[in-house]
Amino acid sequence: KGFDARSFAFNTRAAPQDYDRQFEVLRRVLDLGLDVYGYVTLTSPHDDCVAQGVADLMDRLQAIDPNYPLRVIPLRIHVFTPVEQRLARDDARERSLAVEEEAIAAWTAQLSRRFSPDLLTLQICDA
Repeated sequence: KGFDARSFAFNTRAAPQDYDRQFEVLRRVLDLGLDVYGYVTLTSPHDDCVAQGVADLMDRLQAIDPNYPLRVIPLRIHVFTPVEQRLARDDARERSLAVEEEAIAAWTAQLSRRFSPDLLTLQICDA
């Protein structure tokens, strides 16, 4: 979750240093030979370094498996009526939804830079 340690901590309420652990776990799971897919939550209340954070995330995923980003989808966070009132009182959460749009655009741009159109049109299970 997240595209850097700060966004990871924001999304999970875990310690920022735990961000690195999720990559270690992913590597171990993939080493088992399992067919693994992922999602990434790209919300953050911080709008500095979003594009670089997403690029770094993509680098880390590709260090584990060069095509793994093709098996990951951004999980878009939507505001539903039950939480709408809480978000209105929480500026960081509200701001995070705007940052999410920038981060998803950066994710899409990184995919286009790193993968051929042929690979991008594959079904997620074929990547």
